[in-house]
Amino acid sequence: MSHTTLSLRRNAKFPSSMTDVRGYEVRTRDQNKKVGKVSDLVCAPNGQIRYLDVGLGGLFNSKRVLLPVGVARVDRQNDIVWVAGMTKEQVKELPDYNGDPNTITEDYEEQCCSPYLRGGVAAAEGATSPAELYDQGRFYADRGGEAARDGRIVFSEEGAEERAGGADLRREQPTSAPETRL
Repeated sequence: MSHTTLSLRRNAKFPSSMTDVRGYEVRTRDQNKKVGKVSDLVCAPNGQIRYLDVGLGGLFNSKRVLLPVGVARVDRQNDIVWVAGMTKEQVKELPDYNGDPNTITEDYEEQCCSPYLRGGVAAAEGATSPAELYDQGRFYADRGGEAARDGRIVFSEEGAEERAGGADLRREQPTSAPETRL
């Protein structure tokens, strides 16, 4: 599967049910410890979010990791993404990600996902199968509701006419009144 990132798609548009979480703090739910910040979103070609690209930060740490979208949840009110069932140290042990979506192979995805399936993290977030690791509806459950499950990010103006979950993604732009000069 080929992937893309929002940093490569500057004109990406979010449906109203989905929030752009880039820049949000990532914290462990159990210990409430800061893990890092969402640097980017890795998406499937159809615009569905697959991974959160998380920069672990720190003065001497430039490490980035991928978190499958279904093992995290965006907070209802605050700009926080919660990861359940993992400690800060366990997140740090995830495989490095270099920011290039072309380096995400099946083997790399297996390395990224196996800790969640082995360690019960997926179960901690209610996921019972590998497919649920990529369930963006679970990620947006508290903020976008059921509509976010089928929402897709639109990558170009040509794609703005595509439909996601039966809803037209085009957003009406406010019309401006003609400029008058005095």
